[in-house]
Amino acid sequence: MLFAPLLAFCAVAPMILKPDITDGETITAPRTIKVRVQSDSLVTQVEFYVNDDLRDSATSTPYTFQLDPLAEKDGDEKLTFTAYNSDGVKASKSVNVHINSGAAKGAEANTQAAHDFLTQSKWDDAIYSARIALKATPDYVPAQLALARGFLGKGVYDKAQEFAEDALRNSPNNPEGLELLSVIELKRVFNVFAVSGGRDAVLNTTAEAIGKAIDSRRKVLDQQFDKLAMPSPGGELAYADTADRTQHYSAAISVLLAPFTNGGLKTACGDRLGYSQLRLGRLDDLMKTLALMKTAGTLDGYSYALWAVAAEYLSDTKTADDKIREAIEQAPNNIGVQTAQVYIALHRNNLPTMSGLANALAADQGQLPEVNFYLSVMDDRLNKHDDADTAYETTVLTEPLSFEMYVERGNEALQTIQTKAEKGEDRTYHEHVAEKMYAAARQAKPDSAEALTASAILQIIEDKLNDAGPMADAAVNAAPDYACAHYVAACYYSTLQAKLGASVDTIRQANRNGIDTETQAKIDTAKRQAADAGKKANTEIAAARKLDPKKLGGAEMPKVSEVFQYFYTSGGLPVITAPSVSQ
Repeated sequence: MLFAPLLAFCAVAPMILKPDITDGETITAPRTIKVRVQSDSLVTQVEFYVNDDLRDSATSTPYTFQLDPLAEKDGDEKLTFTAYNSDGVKASKSVNVHINSGAAKGAEANTQAAHDFLTQSKWDDAIYSARIALKATPDYVPAQLALARGFLGKGVYDKAQEFAEDALRNSPNNPEGLELLSVIELKRVFNVFAVSGGRDAVLNTTAEAIGKAIDSRRKVLDQQFDKLAMPSPGGELAYADTADRTQHYSAAISVLLAPFTNGGLKTACGDRLGYSQLRLGRLDDLMKTLALMKTAGTLDGYSYALWAVAAEYLSDTKTADDKIREAIEQAPNNIGVQTAQVYIALHRNNLPTMSGLANALAADQGQLPEVNFYLSVMDDRLNKHDDADTAYETTVLTEPLSFEMYVERGNEALQTIQTKAEKGEDRTYHEHVAEKMYAAARQAKPDSAEALTASAILQIIEDKLNDAGPMADAAVNAAPDYACAHYVAACYYSTLQAKLGASVDTIRQANRNGIDTETQAKIDTAKRQAADAGKKANTEIAAARKLDPKKLGGAEMPKVSEVFQYFYTSGGLPVITAPSVSQ
């Protein structure tokens, strides 16, 4: 009896665990569980079990554990927390909870919830809803794409790419997945500030990502277009809208011509026909379309905007002013009319007016690629190069097939060379920029007269005449009404003539002591080729003068620097928004 109190005094005090989760609680979202441990001795570890599976352990306060219902089976589960102290005492506390992740609603419903969150830029909520959908149906492609979009919104590009690639593994030709992956790759590139190897490595990486984005976008648009059936009477407008949206302008023209000419030259049909002709650089056909609409009395605000930009491009400023005034009076809020105003201001190098128009348009229509294209051009002209870069990136992200944006970027690089009189490495770098951008433009629109003309100019600058000739000829064939194509062709053939003439002089100089029959044949061939080149040069300069009499009417045979300056300031075909689908 004398030892009883002493034994009681020496007994080891029990540990008590108090998790902040109650028995019977329902878990519907990720839950952080905190556990308090009462112990007279040092607590060495606390463990967290779901049923009999160890999930986590902690060795220092606060003892916190994460319970994610998406990682557990739905239904009743037992959570156990076990603590150990330095005296070797072990104590546990268990609670029963009910897991309800929401997976029972199904993959489709949870993916729709994810999309709703995406539209509100609630990226984490979107990601979680998509994860619920994948718990309901593993490898559900729409949920994988929603996850990718959520991580893209957060700027977590590795995760975004991972889920986009997962979706494409399950659905290799999924249009949304293809486009999304290209956007992710572009975003990653545009957010690179330093790449091993310097600016050349950045340029190459960027060009590669743009090329992939162009391929993906083209594949998506071709899939959409290929699903179109030839329209029955009355369905031509819907067909043309899809053809234009997928950049199949020739197809739009082919289905619109008959209903336009035989159906009373209706406004909606004429506007779409004119827009498609403009996008292909078929300005003569466009002017004929507008003249027919005028005779029929079916011109509207958009029609007048088309007329205004075509007249402006052809340097008929009076007609351009008259027609854009009429367009504004009839449809001041039409996006096509507004982008036409921006083009006219740019073509006249009226930067203050362009700035006001473009910024106002951006405030309402900042998602349109043509609006961001004009913002990029404007900011570059105003030497706001960071803003120009942002607008350029937005243009490409919104529409990777914006070939005119790539042409403009290449032009800016060559203009930098001329403005700064660059030589050496800087000149080489900017020539490479132009080369990559012009190549992207040709990839985006292989029949673009602008892209082909730009490439021909660069190749003449680099003295690559064997490559320049086919490009110049292709530009002329792509758009016979395009003055700049003829102007660069004249430059190419006159340069070729001079080079062949110089080769004759070189041969003669090398054979001062006598010319044999074989050498004479070479001389005769070079002289004949030079004469042919001269004839073609004269034909092309005559065509350029006729197509743009105001600026080129008295032009002499141009040097390549003169061709580039004309192209840079006047060579860009008008870019305006397509007619409204509701029109």
